[in-house]
Amino acid sequence: MLTSAARFPCTRVVYMSDQPPADSTLEYIAIAPLRSMAEYEACVLGELPRHFTTGHVLLVQYDGFVLKADAWDEAFLAYDYLGARWPWFADNAVGNGGFSLRSARLLRACADPALAGSEEPEDVRICRTFRAYLENRHGIRFGPAEVADRFSIEHVKSAPPSFGFHGLFHLHRAYGPQAVPEILADLDESVFRGGNALLWLLALRDDRLDEPARLLAQRITAHQAPGILADHCHAYGLPYEKIDRMIRTLAAGATGTGKARSPDAQAFAKAVAAHRAGKLPEAMELYGAIVDANPSHADAWNLLGLVQYQDGQFSAAEPNIRRAVELSGDIGYYWGNLGLVLQSLARPAEAERCYRRGLHLEPDNVEIRNNLGTLLEHQERLAEAEQCYLEADARRGGHADCLYNLGHVRFQQGNLAGACASYEQALALAPDDPKLLWNHALALLMAGDLARGFAAYEHRWRGSIDAAAAHTLPGPQWRGEPLHDKRIVIYKEQGIGDTLQFARYLPAVASRARQVLFICDAPLERLMRFTFGHLAEIRPDTVKVKRKEYDVQCPLVSLTLALRNSDGKVPLHADTPYLAVPPSLRRQWRQRLATLPPGPRVGVVWAGQANNRCDARRSIALEQWLPILSVPGVSFVSLQKNPDAAARTLMQRHKVTDWMDDAADFMDTAALVSELDLVIGVDTSVIHLAGALGRPTWLLNRHESEWRWLRGRQDSPWYPTLTIFNQENRDAWAPTLRRVAEALATISAGIRR
Repeated sequence: MLTSAARFPCTRVVYMSDQPPADSTLEYIAIAPLRSMAEYEACVLGELPRHFTTGHVLLVQYDGFVLKADAWDEAFLAYDYLGARWPWFADNAVGNGGFSLRSARLLRACADPALAGSEEPEDVRICRTFRAYLENRHGIRFGPAEVADRFSIEHVKSAPPSFGFHGLFHLHRAYGPQAVPEILADLDESVFRGGNALLWLLALRDDRLDEPARLLAQRITAHQAPGILADHCHAYGLPYEKIDRMIRTLAAGATGTGKARSPDAQAFAKAVAAHRAGKLPEAMELYGAIVDANPSHADAWNLLGLVQYQDGQFSAAEPNIRRAVELSGDIGYYWGNLGLVLQSLARPAEAERCYRRGLHLEPDNVEIRNNLGTLLEHQERLAEAEQCYLEADARRGGHADCLYNLGHVRFQQGNLAGACASYEQALALAPDDPKLLWNHALALLMAGDLARGFAAYEHRWRGSIDAAAAHTLPGPQWRGEPLHDKRIVIYKEQGIGDTLQFARYLPAVASRARQVLFICDAPLERLMRFTFGHLAEIRPDTVKVKRKEYDVQCPLVSLTLALRNSDGKVPLHADTPYLAVPPSLRRQWRQRLATLPPGPRVGVVWAGQANNRCDARRSIALEQWLPILSVPGVSFVSLQKNPDAAARTLMQRHKVTDWMDDAADFMDTAALVSELDLVIGVDTSVIHLAGALGRPTWLLNRHESEWRWLRGRQDSPWYPTLTIFNQENRDAWAPTLRRVAEALATISAGIRR
């Protein structure tokens, strides 16, 4: 601070900290300790406006400095915010808050309650999330990129040098090379285990400052284990072997190849090479030999445990990483790896303590912070998890996994715009990552952006966990081109509900092609043949399709793109009913329903397939349905196949009629549903069936929802007769079931047979 103040005299220089400055002449404002990113945000957005009344404030963090005072330009004051560009964002946005110029108008605008809901770093909140809002609502002016480059830099050098900078790796440019030894002596040991130390070393080499580089390399060698260095190299896209060799050479004080490695170091390097090459059994054996020969080799113990963890040997990994911690308990990387193992052993409380211990030692370790976020997310502590990912991204932008996790947790919280933004930032870094492509598609679809969403959904063959039915049919895929006299095979994918939802497109295909073959689930064959048999050949998926039977093929859901309108929009074809049932079969069920007491007949389905990974969150035990089953004057009819013994007992007690043993397939179920007054159920194929038949249908929709039901909707563009009752709080169905019971009680008196 004193260096910056001496170089650039200001009207007022203020030191804000929980500890008074060594120089008592400095004006000092005491603040509470800043133990987290959130506390820093609150300080910057809340404290600054209370203490400063000048037109502008130059905010400088501990690693920010005035670099070249004569680069100051009065034109900087024409803007309300100036900060270094962020190179890890695709748009190189302005700008970083660690060395930033802010106007009094901006400080006042930041008190706007609209900004309070975001949990992002304050500079990202100002310059990205709410930039348009600040510009339009408060008239805030952000400096353009070319002005920002003259004002400040962060990860890159500017030519000529900028007015200031933010980042440890520019310290020698602020103080001069001769000050590096004193700087190194003052820095905490944790700095040398972080990635910024490596970036600083590269900057020293870039500036051809061999002696300062040697001193820093020695500190890195003393405090940074090889495994940590390998992680940093991977994160920054640097070649580990080359960087490792450079650091050893510099630390040895040599200008050539450096001292030869000891046998122990050679063995360790060989083990690390095998580990990085994915040769886990070989690496395990090599690390084991090292610790046998040298039981005090902490990093070998750590990496032996890590490779066992990666091989799924969690119980074996724990004692080995614990041994590393016992030998070198001040290395946060070890604690982070121990947390990974404990999390995999289903010991979340212990894992969280390890992660937090690791972050205490290495606050800038993005991997530990990211892993803590995943732990919190698995515990449904979504707001805390989001904050973890935001802090990780703020410390090292351009981390695709972190951005993916941020998008995922935002998606779960219903912040679809934020989720899409995070996924798109991650895709700019990892454009072929299957999980990113898949989840981005789901977020777009959930947001109702069907054109972009279904285009992105084509990546489901690589990224979908649910699309187990692989894209296996050979031959060209139909993408909407004229079919003329061609034969096309349309085949089902994913679940029966998907088939029921997208079978609506078969008539449109039949009007374009000479011949249509539709492959469906065997339980749907009879229903599909009765409905669409005059348009297409219907065949169950148990019968193999031969290549000579068709010219082009198309997965069922991909028809959304092949049939899109000339303006690019996806047609919904939402006129219902689009499924049909033989009148004679409907009559049989009508006669059986006539034996029930007078009043509305309501079908209920409370559980899906137990092997579905989402079933625990979507299904509702029948005992929780008692508020609904207790509504007077209603005859309830089960639509549930194969209920368990407990459910059968409850059905008998509450007089729920169960004829599903007589429903051989979906044709029988469709006939029964067609004669009911209402269907109430969780998100299963029966809901799609009732919707496709045009019957009044109430969906009990789980909190996170399927993409097709959109977010927060009470109606559906796919099924006009569907009403959605959304679960308000995750894992709490009681309020939703009470609302359904109240709605049913209100309308039951109005339904007369």
